[in-house]
Order: sequence, then structure tokens, then C-alpha cells
Amino acid sequence: MVTSTTFELKLKNRLSSYFLDDSQKRYADRRILLKALVFIFILLISYTIVLFSNSPFLIIIAYVFFGLSNLCLAINIGHEAIHNTLSKKRWINSLGKLSFALAGVSSAIWGTKHLTSHHNHTNVPELDCDFQQSKLIRLESNFPKSRLHKYQPYYIPFLYL
Repeated sequence: MVTSTTFELKLKNRLSSYFLDDSQKRYADRRILLKALVFIFILLISYTIVLFSNSPFLIIIAYVFFGLSNLCLAINIGHEAIHNTLSKKRWINSLGKLSFALAGVSSAIWGTKHLTSHHNHTNVPELDCDFQQSKLIRLESNFPKSRLHKYQPYYIPFLYL
């Protein structure tokens, strides 16, 4: 019988071997910086529009873009920072975790929940806290189905930006 310690050791060794290959990077590359800059740019422009526009329609559109860019920052940058894979430098990972605060989420709570529940029980419906978080996404056939789910293949890529 394989103990969790043996399994963990074997997994750690395989991961180390995987990352020894030069093509596999342990940390995020420059593309994530570009992604962060784009999201921050959209966030700042949309916030400026909200502050200074007189058009209710434009303000509503700006709110939508503000919320989406804020969410994308937290999911992309914050997630990498929680895993300490945004950079080799700790202070950059700490800075990246602030993207959760911008979205009104505690990085400490989200990180603990994500690392202990999701990574220990990935895609186990009863144990993975990230598995059934939203009614927008149906990940398993025995989950309740709504009329919206038939459009899931079209809108889900935008949720994972």
C-alpha cells in the first residue's frame, strides 16, 4: 500500500523532473505582466469614466468593464501569487495578492481555502470548494441543469479570461 508520504515524495520528485526541462518554467513569464497591465489599464479607464462621465449608459458599461477587469486581475494575478509562482521574488507575490483586496476578497482566506480544499480534493464535488461555486457553470452531469447551461460552451471562455 502506498502511503501519502510515499505518494507525496514521488509526486514531488516527478514535479522536480518536470521543471528541470528548460521549456518548463516554475514561475510566470512576461506574458502575465502584459495581461496584468491590460487589466489594470481597463480598470483605470473604466473607473475614470465612472467618476467623470455624465452619461448613465456609459457609466453602466464602465462598471461592467471595471468589475470584469477587477475579477480577471484577481483570478489571473492573485491566483499565481497565492501559489507563489508569479515571481521568484516574495514581494512581487505579495503585491500580486493585493489584487484580491482590490476585488474585496481576503487573499489569506481565499488562499487557504483554495490550497487546502481545492488542491487536496480537486474536482471531488463534496470536498472541493471551487467545484460548485457558481450556478453559471455546470461541471458535472448530476448537477442541476438550467436553460442557461446550453450556452455554457460560448460564455465560459470569457469567464476564464
